[in-house]
Order: sequence, then C-alpha cells, then structure tokens
Amino acid sequence: MKQTKEAENGETTNIANILNQINIIDMYLTSRIKLQLTLFLLKFMPILTKQKTKSLWARQFFIHYRFALGTLQTEITILLLNI
Repeated sequence: MKQTKEAENGETTNIANILNQINIIDMYLTSRIKLQLTLFLLKFMPILTKQKTKSLWARQFFIHYRFALGTLQTEITILLLNI
C-alpha cells in the first residue's frame, strides 16, 4: 500500500512537471509571437507609408509572414521534443 501511494505521488509530480513545462512553453511562444509581430510592423511600416503599388507590398508581406510562421513552427517542434 505504501509503495502504491509513493508511485501515485511520483506520477502526480511528473504530471505537474509536464504541465509546468507546457505553461513555460506557452509563455515563451506568446512572447515570441508578440516580438515577431512587433519586428514585422517595424520592418514594414515605412513600406506601408511610402509604397504606391500594393502588389509589391503584398508580396513582401507574405514572404516575411511565411518565414516568421515557419520559424515559430520550428521553435514549437524543438520545444516539444525537449519535454
């Protein structure tokens, strides 16, 4: 009975550790997304105010957006593999 209780306590601790790591990852990704959006706006704000043709801006927007999204997906994968 004592061994069963110790095993349950160990499992509870493992679950708590995993949930804690998931919360840390969530906070990290939230801050990374905010940083990516801020950098994106800083990079493209001059283009938005000066650009006369919208097609070039749209092309640059989607190229940068896809790169940022790919970077975040890679970071999520690496973080999840480290759990």
